[in-house]
Amino acid sequence: MLKPTLLAVAAAVAVGAAQAETFKINDKTTFEVNVDVGAYYVSEKNADGKSESQIAGKGMNQVEIKADHKMADGVKVFGEIEIDYDPIKDNDSVKTDDVKVGLSGGFGKIMAGQFDSFAEDNIFEALAVGHGEYAFVSEPASGNDGRHLQYSNSFGDLKLGLDLTHKAGADDATASKTGMALGMTYKLSDLTLGFAYDKITGFDTDGKAAKAKSTTGMSVKYKLGDATLLGLAAQTTPVSGGDKTKYTGFGVTYDMGAVNLGLAYQQVKTGDTKTNETSLGVSYEMYKNMSIYADMLKTGANKGEGDALEVGIAYSF
Repeated sequence: MLKPTLLAVAAAVAVGAAQAETFKINDKTTFEVNVDVGAYYVSEKNADGKSESQIAGKGMNQVEIKADHKMADGVKVFGEIEIDYDPIKDNDSVKTDDVKVGLSGGFGKIMAGQFDSFAEDNIFEALAVGHGEYAFVSEPASGNDGRHLQYSNSFGDLKLGLDLTHKAGADDATASKTGMALGMTYKLSDLTLGFAYDKITGFDTDGKAAKAKSTTGMSVKYKLGDATLLGLAAQTTPVSGGDKTKYTGFGVTYDMGAVNLGLAYQQVKTGDTKTNETSLGVSYEMYKNMSIYADMLKTGANKGEGDALEVGIAYSF
């Protein structure tokens, strides 16, 4: 299978394949390659309120490879790997991001690997209106991406996803814990409602004891002409201590031809401590699949820690 796959890719490149082109290897197998490239300048305030600036490409550059193969009775076997890298940093390491293998059919979709949960993608990230890497309001805590099993399905306008994650402790590999997340969305014409509950894995990505025990959240999305209105209400319970963290916010995106505007406001409250976060950004598609953007974040933290200004360029092919 390797030889015809490479020949198909080479032929597509030679004739200038379009973005996200799917190459048909045979009647049962398809293959797809997508590439995102970009660079940006970012200035971010540290704990002393001083700005730290850099030119980077972290998070913007990715090679995505997908394939699927049709089996009997409408079942498909599929796989995906995403490779992240920073071409701006000298001798930067190359890392995997999403990696998936699974089956899909009339029963829904089952997959394993490393990837975001359904709850995170569809509910907890509701206010992610930024165009780059830094200017996003805080996201409620969710489970690990790795060692991950997911089942998802659609029932008319109702979509749901169930995620299970597993992690061993860094100091004691014999100690391990399992997390579970359930998310669902329901579409009513131009209105989409979401709900999620995430019982977070007891160990974080590095195998250290997790600080968050669980998160519950609700989201809303309403399409109004060229605008999309967004809302999120969520609450995270800590592993220890009685002060829960509450997230309440709203946002809007607006498309004007090649221009996209994004605005999000969120209040984060832990006990008696409140911070007000604001994310604002704009992008302009200069040419097909090539955009420039400018994003800004105000965190409301002491001395403006985490405040960021980012401008960049991104291209996909």
